[in-house]
Amino acid sequence: MNYKDFHNKQMLNDPEYRRLWNEDFEYEMSLLVTDIILASKMTRTQLAKKMGTQQPSLSRAESGKAVPSWKYVRKLAKAAGVTLSPPTVDRRTAGTVYVEIK
Repeated sequence: MNYKDFHNKQMLNDPEYRRLWNEDFEYEMSLLVTDIILASKMTRTQLAKKMGTQQPSLSRAESGKAVPSWKYVRKLAKAAGVTLSPPTVDRRTAGTVYVEIK
């Protein structure tokens, strides 16, 4: 069984695995939002305005209170003037997804 098959089976059949996977994803997304905000060298209010949203929305995404979609993250990166590398998956670290800010 390859990693993808194992992961899919675990996501379907193991609630604890699914909970931990989702928590890790949510945490990583909030870190990515924070990294983009810091790379922008703008205030959160300026960045939110440029993104076409309000500052509380950005704060929720950064704090992990709301899980941003990839679409939201790409929109944030564009407003921040940063380029994101395509996501890559490292199977040696249980499928950790890496995104580099350029």
